[in-house]
Amino acid sequence: MRSPLLHQPCSQRAVTPGEGLALFVLLALLFATLPFNGIIAARRLLLLLFVGVAAHALLRRRALPALPLPVLGWFALAPLSLLWSENRALSASELIPDALYPFLGMLAATALLRTPRTLAAALGGLFAGAAAVVAAGLWQAGGQASYDWQALAHGHGQFTTYLVMLLPFLLLALVEALRVRRAGLAVLLALLLCGALLAGLSTVNRMFWLSALVVLLVLCAGIALRREYAALRGRLLAAAALIGAAIAAAFAVAVRLRPANVIGAPGPGAAGLADNPLLATFTGSERFEMWRFWLGRIPEHPLLGIGFGYDMPRLVFLPDKPAHWHELLFAHAHNLLLDIAIRLGMLGLALFIAALAALALLFWRALRSPDHGAALAGMAGLALLAGTLSKNLTDDFMTRGPLFIFWLLVGLLLGALQGRRPA
Repeated sequence: MRSPLLHQPCSQRAVTPGEGLALFVLLALLFATLPFNGIIAARRLLLLLFVGVAAHALLRRRALPALPLPVLGWFALAPLSLLWSENRALSASELIPDALYPFLGMLAATALLRTPRTLAAALGGLFAGAAAVVAAGLWQAGGQASYDWQALAHGHGQFTTYLVMLLPFLLLALVEALRVRRAGLAVLLALLLCGALLAGLSTVNRMFWLSALVVLLVLCAGIALRREYAALRGRLLAAAALIGAAIAAAFAVAVRLRPANVIGAPGPGAAGLADNPLLATFTGSERFEMWRFWLGRIPEHPLLGIGFGYDMPRLVFLPDKPAHWHELLFAHAHNLLLDIAIRLGMLGLALFIAALAALALLFWRALRSPDHGAALAGMAGLALLAGTLSKNLTDDFMTRGPLFIFWLLVGLLLGALQGRRPA
């Protein structure tokens, strides 16, 4: 059995078919349950099983996985913030779901997903779990069931963030299936891709399409750099152009269906913007007013911030809330980098940027490697970073499910790269 992304041999002990099947089922359940609320106990049990399997592999291998130092520093900052947090109880309660679980997921994935069979199981589990989530989204969109993404998955934003994180792996797996002429697999992946895009369309989320375009552009650049795609490059780039045109059209639909500003008039000099929804989206959004407000909070705690915790800004600055803002808009700064600066100060922001930069450098070097499997992991990693960051520039969905998924996928890619090193 070969992974649709990384199919060249790694220098690791072979995994039995039974172990591969068990890992596939475990990861399929994990990826299928992560976007939903109300099943915390099931997710914790699945995570415990996954970490237990990884711990067994570590004991057998007797070697810890390597993680970039800035990434370790970023995760270490969360518990350290208890020393200065404005609300230690909240910070402490957020450490387990938003720091410990993502870290354990990344560490376990890095340790475990290093061989062709475990990578195949992981990617198969990702696609199987995603198929279940996408099917639920499409079913709900057709009014056939009682799924409410706001209640069950913290809204369309978190659901579409999940889809953005899926796209790099799905698109690259499809490209690889075409390259090695696995027609049946290519058809299944193409159907899942269509389903994911239709599910995104059903949410009328504008940023989903811009982030999907970012992912597509990063992958196109990677394909253009790799000689393995020389024979297919023209057809692949033509297909990418068609997908890009469809994404642009879907974005135009979303722009027309969603108001540019939901907390009031766009502001002075914005008369007539309603006649141009696209211009209004980029110039008259409520985000500009929100970002100005939250930028003004950073100098109050510039170096270390107010403490770790997704809800910390809302609780600390509630007395300053503008009267015309409703509670949901005041939940946070609606920008990942701003939220980090508010919660963990400029030190936290610097560490986060350093962590992303370290990962990006690692993935870039992998992309330029003569090893095609490593290059695929590098391509997927760069697209994952770019897509996730762009998706969170106009909001912040990096908590609970999306946060865990992101670091789990990072761990998958780190494990894939480390498994390709000589023993």
